[in-house]
Amino acid sequence: MGSKEKRVWLLLPVVLLSMVSAGCWDLWELEERGLVLAVGIEELPDGRLQETTGVENQLLGNISDRVIEVTYQFAIPGDFSGQEGNGGPSYYNMTTTTLNSEIIVRGLAGTRSSRRGDLTHLQVMVLGQEVAKGGIYPVLERFIRDPEVRKQVIVLVTEGDVKEVLEVTNQQERLPALYLTALMENSSHMQRIPPEVSLMKVFRYILEDSVYVIPKVTPGKIDSKLAGGGIFHGDRLVGWLGEMETVIYRWITNQMTSSPIVTASPLSPSYKLVDGYLAERSKTVVRPVIRDGTIKFILNIRTEGSLLERQLAEELWNDQVLASIRRDLAAELAGNIELLIKKAQEEWRLDIFGFGRCVEQHYPRVWAEIKDRWHDTYFPAAEFEVDVDITITRTGIVS
Repeated sequence: MGSKEKRVWLLLPVVLLSMVSAGCWDLWELEERGLVLAVGIEELPDGRLQETTGVENQLLGNISDRVIEVTYQFAIPGDFSGQEGNGGPSYYNMTTTTLNSEIIVRGLAGTRSSRRGDLTHLQVMVLGQEVAKGGIYPVLERFIRDPEVRKQVIVLVTEGDVKEVLEVTNQQERLPALYLTALMENSSHMQRIPPEVSLMKVFRYILEDSVYVIPKVTPGKIDSKLAGGGIFHGDRLVGWLGEMETVIYRWITNQMTSSPIVTASPLSPSYKLVDGYLAERSKTVVRPVIRDGTIKFILNIRTEGSLLERQLAEELWNDQVLASIRRDLAAELAGNIELLIKKAQEEWRLDIFGFGRCVEQHYPRVWAEIKDRWHDTYFPAAEFEVDVDITITRTGIVS
């Protein structure tokens, strides 16, 4: 062993000691951690705390009158790492309540768990509709500030029971948290699922008082369904977007990747036979026009795809037949788009599509004057023209 190598070995213990003393003062052994993979948050309507005395209730009542129920999903380390277990559960859920303070909730959780909760592996947060209606900023703010929490944590909302959502697994995923994240990955090709929304995005939307959509999860007995979404304005839930409405929402907002369009064949008896088209490529361009005080939006949608279903027996290589099918499919899509825009104008009175940003880009001076009254005044009065052009690239028929 040379003199240089000897010096390296002599210095190694000193280096390791300095790392422990200087950089690893908060070293936390894996065996001591309670790995939290999911968090569910709901507000209890009855205002009763389950874990505090009457005196504590009175003291906490000076802080807030919102009773928040938080469920933490802990992974059992052996199963989480992929090791063969003894057939037992791969996780356990712990629920606690307090008055609108995640710090207090986490403290109460520590009185019931033998391991300190570790949020560095947090994958998903599920918000209940009651807490979402009452305002989510106070309950999310602590997570945003926590350096342990990844800011790309997936955020979901549910009309159902938050605790039920965090109990559902399937044969592919033994952990509910990982099951939910796997479902969310389908949003890239399943158009009934809104695009993924992270904790950081939600926080930014809240600060900007934006209108946005959070994917909706519905728990079932043997599986969960991820489809549709909750419409938020700022930090409050104001409405729900249905499954098919979500598809149309993605068409309007240029977030469509692949989607079917089905329409009744006009030549079939009683319109019982359908034509089915699968959009494989699409682009939506929105152009605002302001004239004589009227705001009008022109939506140009161009899509290419395949005719996958034609239940009426007819020659598809006839140009007139194909042109008729294209017109019917385009009219079907345009009609659905107009219906959803009208619903947003009249029922929600919210621009969930981001048309206001188009006005800001093309008419910045006008936008500066109308932005404060955009949702409740100018957007509901806006006019819309929808132009859909469908190209059928394949019919599946060989001539």
